[in-house]
Amino acid sequence: MNPSLAFISGLLTLLSYTALSAEKSTYKWKAGDGSIQYGDQVPPKESKKTYDIYNSKGTKIRTISRAKSQEEHRIEDEKKRKLQILKKIAARKHKEDIRLLRLYPNEEAVLYARKERIDAIQNGIELSSDALTLYQGNISSLRKSAANHARARKPIPKNIKIKIANYRKMIEEIIISIKNGKTKQQKIRLTYEKILSRYQAIEK
Repeated sequence: MNPSLAFISGLLTLLSYTALSAEKSTYKWKAGDGSIQYGDQVPPKESKKTYDIYNSKGTKIRTISRAKSQEEHRIEDEKKRKLQILKKIAARKHKEDIRLLRLYPNEEAVLYARKERIDAIQNGIELSSDALTLYQGNISSLRKSAANHARARKPIPKNIKIKIANYRKMIEEIIISIKNGKTKQQKIRLTYEKILSRYQAIEK
């Protein structure tokens, strides 16, 4: 071989070796005792853990994450599932907020709607109360009539007994109706308190 060519070939080989040496990576990992270790390669028992790879200039070029256990995968999947649920809840709340703003252009509209519903029920309660007073008066008169028959040692007419029974039933139904009406009013107040609170939060 020509001496010049041999020299050039040797020089190229040397340069290639030098370049490869310069690009040699350094590994950094955390040992079992907690100490930080460096080396040309990661020991087999440490290779399943997280470790970093540095180039010849000391710059970190990559991090190899350790393999996750089944339990860690399960926890991660559970977190993702909960996050998806929270996103769905947020999306649903956003739609409800848009609907709320369309339904009530301002706070006065919310208060007016609440008043309208409560007043409508109150009107029904007042009518029921008037009917209750009337029926209680009627049943009182019928009882007096029945008592008069009893004092006179006369049989109480069947129609009086039937009317008393009917009025009793109607009075019981009216009392329940009034109670239900008041319960509905309270629920409406609570519902509109939440609506108003949410409306104010949106406006902020």
